[in-house]
Amino acid sequence: METVVVYADRSHLTRYFFISAFFTVVAAVMAFDGRAVVGSLCFVVFGAATVVYAARLRNPKPVFELSPAGLRPSTGGLVPWGDVEDIGVGALGRFNVVGVRLSDYLPYVRSAAENLPKWKQVSIAITARLATGQVRPGLEHLSRVEQNLIALLDWNRRRTGGLDISWIERMLPGSPETVVNQIRGYRDDALKTGPR
Repeated sequence: METVVVYADRSHLTRYFFISAFFTVVAAVMAFDGRAVVGSLCFVVFGAATVVYAARLRNPKPVFELSPAGLRPSTGGLVPWGDVEDIGVGALGRFNVVGVRLSDYLPYVRSAAENLPKWKQVSIAITARLATGQVRPGLEHLSRVEQNLIALLDWNRRRTGGLDISWIERMLPGSPETVVNQIRGYRDDALKTGPR
């Protein structure tokens, strides 16, 4: 089986780039038109979004990869196919998401925590604390990074209706059903043939 790499939908990235660039210009005008504080804050936020979308358009990164060993999300780590309990569609606020539910967090969390750069560890720690407020009891034997990753997976499961790792549907190529069927089909084939 060949590895399948799935990239974000380029048309959506382009649309979000132009929207954020437009609001960056509006914020700059606001900053020089008597609304310095609000305009400056909006300029920083929308300017950063514009830079991120420009970088993604120039140097696309995979949303996820499907390999015989498992699913590799863009956030890092590897989810072994045997740990994928379900694949489906959920909602995160007003956004539809496509994602997977894990039967066991530890293999993924350990693989994701191995090579995380320091800035990403800090980002995960802040996000985990803001999202959950605390680390789940009984995980004292794990590293702080692993505890924070589990807290984020727990939070995502509660917020999306049962998906631990998810992607906003608008960013994926194809309909949610198409993406779900692609992941399911690959998983089923990988489980039939077994690891190599």
